[in-house]
Formats: sequence, C-alpha cells, structure tokens
Amino acid sequence: MRDDSYIPRMYRAYFSFIVFGVVLSLEALGACNLPNSVAKIRSDGSLPELQEAAVILRDCPGQLDSLALVLHSIGVVYYNDFDQVDSAIHYMEQAVATWDRVEQLQDTLGKGKSNFNLGYFLKRSEQYLAAEPYLRRAAGLYAAIDNAGRLTFAYLQLGQVLERKGAFTEAARYYRLAMNAALSIDDDLAQAKALSDFGGLLRRQQQYTAAIDTLTQALRLFRQAEQEDPDEPACHNQLAVTYFETGDYERSVEQSLLALQGFKDWGNSRRAALVANNLGDTYLRLGQAEQARKVLEEGLAQAQEDQSREIIAHSHDNLGEYYLQTGNVSQAQQSFSMAIHSLLPAWSLGSTPESLRSSLSNSPHKLDLFVYISDLARAQQASYQRTKEKEGALVALRWYMLGDQLLDDIRQGHFEEANKLFWREKVMPFYEAAIACASEVGAVEEGHIFFEKSQAVLLFEAIQRARQLSQVSDRLRLEEQRLQYQVKEIRQSIGNDDQPVAADIQQLLAAEAKLSAFYQSLSNTYPEFSEEGQRLPTVDLSYFSQRYLEPDNGMLIHYFWGQQQLYALAVHDGNAEIHQLGNITTILNGLSSYLKYFEDGSRIVESPASFMEAGYALYQQLLAPLVDELPEQLLIVPSGPLAYLPFEALSVKPAANYAATESYLVASTLLTYAYSGTLHDQLYQLPEQPTSGNLLAFAPFVTSGNSAYSQLRNSEQEMDELQSVFKGTFLEDKAATRAAFFQQAEQFSLLHLSTHAGSRSTEEQPFIAFYDSLLWMSELYQLHLPADLVVLSACQTNTGELAGGEGVLGLGRGFFYAGARSVVASLWNLNDRHTSQIINAFYQQMEEGVPKSLALQQAKLAFLNDPDIPAFQKSPYFWAGLTFYGNQQPLQVASKWPAYWWGIALLLFLPALWFIIRKRH
Repeated sequence: MRDDSYIPRMYRAYFSFIVFGVVLSLEALGACNLPNSVAKIRSDGSLPELQEAAVILRDCPGQLDSLALVLHSIGVVYYNDFDQVDSAIHYMEQAVATWDRVEQLQDTLGKGKSNFNLGYFLKRSEQYLAAEPYLRRAAGLYAAIDNAGRLTFAYLQLGQVLERKGAFTEAARYYRLAMNAALSIDDDLAQAKALSDFGGLLRRQQQYTAAIDTLTQALRLFRQAEQEDPDEPACHNQLAVTYFETGDYERSVEQSLLALQGFKDWGNSRRAALVANNLGDTYLRLGQAEQARKVLEEGLAQAQEDQSREIIAHSHDNLGEYYLQTGNVSQAQQSFSMAIHSLLPAWSLGSTPESLRSSLSNSPHKLDLFVYISDLARAQQASYQRTKEKEGALVALRWYMLGDQLLDDIRQGHFEEANKLFWREKVMPFYEAAIACASEVGAVEEGHIFFEKSQAVLLFEAIQRARQLSQVSDRLRLEEQRLQYQVKEIRQSIGNDDQPVAADIQQLLAAEAKLSAFYQSLSNTYPEFSEEGQRLPTVDLSYFSQRYLEPDNGMLIHYFWGQQQLYALAVHDGNAEIHQLGNITTILNGLSSYLKYFEDGSRIVESPASFMEAGYALYQQLLAPLVDELPEQLLIVPSGPLAYLPFEALSVKPAANYAATESYLVASTLLTYAYSGTLHDQLYQLPEQPTSGNLLAFAPFVTSGNSAYSQLRNSEQEMDELQSVFKGTFLEDKAATRAAFFQQAEQFSLLHLSTHAGSRSTEEQPFIAFYDSLLWMSELYQLHLPADLVVLSACQTNTGELAGGEGVLGLGRGFFYAGARSVVASLWNLNDRHTSQIINAFYQQMEEGVPKSLALQQAKLAFLNDPDIPAFQKSPYFWAGLTFYGNQQPLQVASKWPAYWWGIALLLFLPALWFIIRKRH
C-alpha cells in the first residue's frame, strides 16, 4: 500500500502574487529604461515583458531586489501557465541567488516566497534532497516576520520532504509546528491539511489508533472548511491505507472508493492512479484477484497518462505483487524490474544488481527503490523455491546485498538516533528473508554479512565515529558536541511548548543548519567522515575465526531473532554453518518461562527441579544443535530477547538441583558476549587513549542512603578491596557526585560504579544514581570515555528497551557508545553482598594478569565452590546476572604494588635478613 504524502497540497492559485504595499523607490526606474514600473510589469504577468525587464535590470546593480522580484515572477509564470517545472526551477534559482546578493534586505517576505517556491518546485520534480534547504530557509524567513499563514505551508512542505527521506521524527516535529501555526490563525483548512499529513506519518510509524483518530479529525475539518479541497480525498486515501495495514480490508475499500471518486472529480489522474494501486492491494488481500488486476492495470494507465515516474513505479510494483501472489513468478520479476527502471531509466532491464549501485547513491527515491529491490529479491527467491536451481537463490542474494547497501545510504542520511532506531526495526523482515535465502543454499559468506548488518549497526557507527573524532582536534570534537547539544535542547524546548513562538523556530532552523554545515565541512576536510567513509564494513569471517576463535578453541554463535524463525550462525574450528533453530513462538514461550525465575531471589530456591529442567530445555534448543562437544570458549552474539538470557546458567545436562555446579555452562566453558562480530573486532582495534592508567571509583551510598535510594552496605567492602589492589581516586558518599563524574571520568582507564541504577518505568531511559542526581543514558552518548574497562556494580545496568536490529538499549551499551573497550554489567536486580564478593574476586584475578572475561568466570566459580556459602545462596540468581562484553585482554591498569616494587622490597629485605642471622651467630 502507498500513501500520497509526497503529492503537492496547495492550489495553483496559491502562487498568484499580490502587489506589494511598498511602492518601489523609482516608479518607472527610468535610469534603467523600463517601460513600466516593476509592480505593474509583475501585476500584468506578461512573460515577454517580464523577460525584457529582467534583461534590463541585470545591468542595474542598485536594483537587485527588483531583479529578484521579476525573476521570481518569471518562474511562477512558467510553473502556473506553461507547467514547465524545469524552467520554473531555473528562474527561481536565479531569484534566490539574487536575493542573497541584496546587502540590506527589506523585503523578507519576497525572499521567503522565492525560497519556498524553489523548494516546492524541486519537490514537485521529485528532487527532495535539493528541496529541503530552501524550504528550511523559507520557514526561517517567514518565522522572522511572524507570517503564520505562509509558515504553516512551509512547515507542511518541509515535513513532507523529510518524510520522503525517512526522517520521521523530524517530519513529525514540523507537522506539529504546522498544526500550531494554523491553529493560531484559526484556519480550519490548513489545520486539516496538517492533520492529514501527520496522520499519514503516524500510520507509517505504526501508531494506528492515533493515526485513525488524527485522520478522522482532519476529515471533519475538511468538511467544515469554507471551500472544497483536493487534499480531502487524499485524507480518505491515508485512512484507507491505515485500515489496510490493520487488516480492516472492508473499511479500506470503502475509503479507497471515496478517495478514487474524489480525485476523479478533481481531474487528478496522478492521485487517482495512486489510490487505484492501493485498492488493488486490498482486493488481493480479500482474495478478489481478477478485480485486483483490473484496478491495478487501470492505475498503471492513469500513471502513464500523468507521466509521473514515482506513480508508474508504484503501479508496476503493485502489479508485481499481484503476479507473485497468483503464482506468475516470471511476470512478477518483470514488473518489479520495471518499477526500478521507472525511477532509474539508465538501468537496462535484465542487467545485474551491481550495475545499479552507482545510480542509487544520488537518487532521491531511496526508500521506494529499497522496496522494489527487496520485492525483486523475493521474486528471485520464490523462483528458486519452485525450481530448486541454486543459481536462482544466488541471484536473489545479490539483490538482497544491493538492498543492504542501499540501507547504508539511507541510514547515513539521518542524524537523529530515534529515527535511525525506527528504521533499524523496520528493516528486520528484510534481513530475515535474506538470511533464510542464504540458509536454504548454504551461502555462509553472504549470510554472515546479513547476520552482522542485522545487529548493533548504530552502536558500531557510534564507536567508529568516536574513534575518528578522537583523531581530530579537541576544538572540532567539542564543537560537534556543542552543536548537537544545542539542537537537542531547542527541540526539547519546542516539544514541551504547545505554542512555540517564531523566535524559537528561527533558533531551531539556524541550529539545525549549523549542525548540517559542520558535518559537511568535516567530511570535506576529513574523507573518513564523508558518506563513503562512514560505510559499515563487516569483519571477514576467516580472519575473525583465525584471530579470535582458533587460538583458544573458541566458537562464535551469532543469533538472529526473526519474526518467524530463530537462526544461528555457528563458527568453530574454521568451519561455519547457518542453522534454523525453530519457530519463534515456541522458543519465546520457553525463554519467557525461564526468565521468570530471575525476577526475584526466591523463585529458583522454591522450584529447583523445574528451574534446572527449563534451563536444560533451553540448552537443547539454543546450543545443543550447534555443537557436538562444547568448546573451551564461547563468544555469543545474542539477538532479540536472548539478550536478557544468562547463558552461563543453562544446564548442559539433566540435574535435579541448582547446587549441581558442574551442570552449568559456566563450569565448562568460558563465555563472552558481543554486540556483533564486527563490533567485537572494532573493540580490539581502538587506539590507546591518553589516560592516567588508574582507577576512578564511585560509591555514593556507602554510609547512608537518601530519600530516593537506600544505603549499599557492601559498597564499602568493594571500595576497600579496590584500594588494596589498585591505585586511583576513590569517591564516596557526598564526594561521589554527577559533576565529579563529568569532570574526571575521561581521564581514567578503569571506571567502577558501585551504586543504584535502573529505570523507573518501561518508557523511561536507564539511569545511574550519584549522590546528588542522576546520569541518564542519553547523556552518556555525549561523553568521551576511553576506559579499558567499566564495571557497573549496580542493578539492571544491561537491561532496557529492546530495539529491533540494535539490541538492548541499556547502560552497558551507553558506555560502549562513549568509547569504553569492555563493560561488566547486570541483567537484573543484584544482591549487594554476593555481588561485592564476586566483584572483589574478579579484581583479584585481574591484578594477577588474568584476561577480563576469564577473571569474571573464575570469580563466579570461586563463589560457587566457596564452602562457607550456604547451598541455597548459590542459586544462579546471585551469580549469573553479571555479564561481560568487549575486549577480553588483561586489564591495563597499574596495581597497588607493581611486580618491580616487590623485587625492590626483596632486595632490601635479603641483606637485612643476612645481617640478623649473622648477628645471632
């Protein structure tokens, strides 16, 4: 289904021009020999007279504003009277350039209108990326003179352009601004247009209830407006698409028919074609194949009549879906190829996927092309499933690879984290289809790429960017942080204000422009910051195996949690294989039941046999199919809700009681977690950063708690143990403040936080508690913390929102984002006393040079084997919650008593001992 949010929303009459109230200083501009005043020439609208005036005014340097007005009028005439968009753009570009040369601008409205028209014309010709800066400038100029009417439509056009490139979060902001502006002048029709656009965006974000409510409200305003408007049937179409996506096909047909009739009444074949495409999709879902074919063919004919490349492409794609569902795979392939060809005419039908690559980067239709490329890959895959000829699947994989590369382009065009996260989740079905295709034919190398690109891409990019920024000047790094913070603060301020003032909007537009210009300048000076330089590499599978697995008899298990199936890529002893592990619903039921045992400390103790049975069942589902014999080390990349699973606590053999230490995976296998293979490798490649090499420890609640958080009595034991092992700075109670963390954390190699952490609600982001205030995860994103190790001795530091395609958005991820090489964090509420015991043993192991992950395993085993700990306290609830992610190499921090000091002490002690012995004799 397609919406029509990109289609122009305004009357042609909107571009008719009023004569300005201020008469130009020279009525006839006699010095330039104009036959009439500029005002009269523009009012008459005669193209030859306007062109003659433009020629004369080009030789009058003092009349740049008059020249700009004339050029503007020429562009309008070409657009309104001759429908020549290219010529309209040409003259409007000249008008904008001329306005920019006016030193003392008095006609802000005129300059705003020229920028708006240029943006609108570029958008009309489907040059969305080029249109955006002009629409932003127009909005800023209209805001400067507080022209709410024009500002409304500037916001709407800007929102539509941003929506076209997939920047949904930002588009929503401008739709809301448009609604506020229309409301301020009590314009029902403008409000209706804004609500219609916003409702369509809510539908794209899958907020269906809110979308239906918003679109219904828009229709009510359209009906009570003083005049009819072509956007009313567009609103019906948006509602039809929403009902389609919620499975209410009968209502979808009803709304589509209203939209179709409305566009026919307006004589708008372009929009009618779009609605026909949507209606055809709906008939297909209702099983009315013949009716669907007729409507889709009618839509294609109307689109070809209008000569809109976008709608023609949509029509071919929808016909391809009809052919695919009715079993005509070859015709489906042809239709999907035609959809691509319609937007990229230079691409020859039947050519290779690789021949398209150079054309995709600069296309303004990336989102549509991604859909068509994905559909063509599905058709190729369907062909393989019918013929079982492997070559067909390999061709499908090449199309999937092209789609993945296009996703890289789309992602690089966005700066907002929330928007990127939305698209990461949105494209997970694409990666599931690609992995399924690779699995079917054993294409491990291709499958490996899809596994990697389906997990933690944004985190990898952030770490890669932090590494690059660390190599530029402090001035540039601080400038980026300052500009990002400025934009964030203004957006938040506007978001909290129901009626933002024009000055706030100007400030936001200016701040966004500065940030965009900064990144452009950075990429010009440093090629690694360019779009090409930011492309995500995937670590080579054989290299990864040779470096990180084979030397220690290690094994990589990379999971993919799809909508239908769970897949795993297993790499061991130089061999790699993709496994399909079963239906997601079945696995999720077992996983959910198992994780309930960790909700509090009593559940395992109360039902030990059922707990061990559940753990063994999960082991049989998740690990047993992948290994004949457990390796010495396992590197696990969890996916989906598997990120909450303590794999170490799984039972590798049947056992009746949780005290059977040898039955746990931790007893036989060293376990390390990673966000992806590529990211794991990246954490070993990070350059050494200048730090003090010592420890910075925070314990805000050693001697007492406060009104919000309780005392952590065992924090004192942790701090004492740390001080006996490492040199460093130890901040307790009132000294352990948020400000102290911000001021000092960047300077240390080891950060230890013994405190409270978590989230107050499912909607709230995770936080860390300091003595005086909280540190939120989003604030970590703005920091530079090149620590070798971060230990979060606190509750729920590796839990948070589960983002599709990225993993858990917890505090552990936040510290990696800030630059840490490795992190120890927790999966649930920890027991203060037992956690302190494990953490202390962990540090003692690392002091002896034991690698970090091995040190944590040994600390847990020491806890399990400690005869002084009662059996009931050896439940996995007390030891399995701490997880290790990152670089496993030994800790690079100076101990309290380095080895050479012991040597010096021994050299001093031996002569004294010899003297004492000799004296006694």
